[in-house]
Amino acid sequence: MLDFFKRDKEYPYVDGKKEEEKALIAWSYDCDDYVRYIPHGYRSLIDCPEIKSGIEKIGEIVSSMSIHLMKNTENGDVRVKNGLSRFIDITPSSKMNRQLLFSWIVQEMMLYGNALVIPHTRKGYFVELEAIPHGEYSLIDDDRTFKQNRTYYISLDRDNKIYKPDEVLHFRFNPNMKRPWIGDSQEIILKDLINGLGQARGTVHDFLENQMLPTVIVSVDALPSDLKSEEGRDSIEKRFIKRAKSGQPWIIPSMMEVEQMRPLTLNDVGINERVEIDKKTVASILGLPEFLLGVGEFDTESYNNFIRTKIAVICKAIEQELTRKILLDDGSYFVFNRKSMLSYDLDTLGGLYMDLFEHGIVTGNEVRDVMGMSPLKGLDDLLILENYIPVDKSGEQKKLKDGGEPDSGEDTV
Repeated sequence: MLDFFKRDKEYPYVDGKKEEEKALIAWSYDCDDYVRYIPHGYRSLIDCPEIKSGIEKIGEIVSSMSIHLMKNTENGDVRVKNGLSRFIDITPSSKMNRQLLFSWIVQEMMLYGNALVIPHTRKGYFVELEAIPHGEYSLIDDDRTFKQNRTYYISLDRDNKIYKPDEVLHFRFNPNMKRPWIGDSQEIILKDLINGLGQARGTVHDFLENQMLPTVIVSVDALPSDLKSEEGRDSIEKRFIKRAKSGQPWIIPSMMEVEQMRPLTLNDVGINERVEIDKKTVASILGLPEFLLGVGEFDTESYNNFIRTKIAVICKAIEQELTRKILLDDGSYFVFNRKSMLSYDLDTLGGLYMDLFEHGIVTGNEVRDVMGMSPLKGLDDLLILENYIPVDKSGEQKKLKDGGEPDSGEDTV
């Protein structure tokens, strides 16, 4: 272990290290020289700019979706709007709004594998979802139970209060293979990438501050003794090179030769390519499109696939935990509005809903809602065919009765 961490009083290293210390050391052991590549103050995965940017982006997307309370009915699932749905979607905490709370939940899940939230009630109503940061609680296995019925408890460090699993909202990411009820982060997988990105930043820093590579080299015909000391070299520079005024030409003897040197650039040593490759690998492990980390250009298909896969998995984990811990009605459930985050071209979306409108599947106000417009009176009926007649009257057209034909070119009811 590096002395860099041994000297840290806040997180002293001991053989029986605590669970919360693993994130601080997982990507730093067995490399005594690596402290030179770790910028001062780095402690965990969230402090790596590329990892932080990717995880924050995922948290922003998930927390930007509204959360709907749905109920099963004979004609399909319908959205329910009541005090509970408002609490979860708008006012889950007195300290922050829902967007901040769920962004924090997602980031805690991906960084540490677990996000803990304690619900508080008053007179039978939910009043607060309290976020418990990583390091302020312990997940304790209950060894007193039989292996086939093993469970665990949550202990808060602030007051040593013990909670049962069904008393807290425990959001998990990447289940531990030996303790599947506990989540795991991806810190070990990302260790080498963080090291490479840290080394690249160190190299860039050295290039920007390097003063050892002069841009001009002057060859002089002089005795070695004149060039041996710094004073001798300064004397030649003052005599032949330095001028009283800036911009004046040098006047040098013919025996002197001046050559301009081009120092190495970041492209010459492949730093830019190395950083780009590492960013692509980070994006691949996190399940992000590369352009979200600044590599390449935006691609609609890749972004929508990202929403349907990676984002959908994280949303499902949160939805199921909220549903099974908060709702008593077996016919109700929570769901994120994932369709709102898909990337659609407005013309394509408008054309799709107009086609549905013309076939009597959606109402005019539903089309206006998709386009971001307020509803209008009289547009709540389903219409069909070229005349836009009500669906329930489509069979009363004159041309459909007794083989008759309409008097004009238009259908009548």
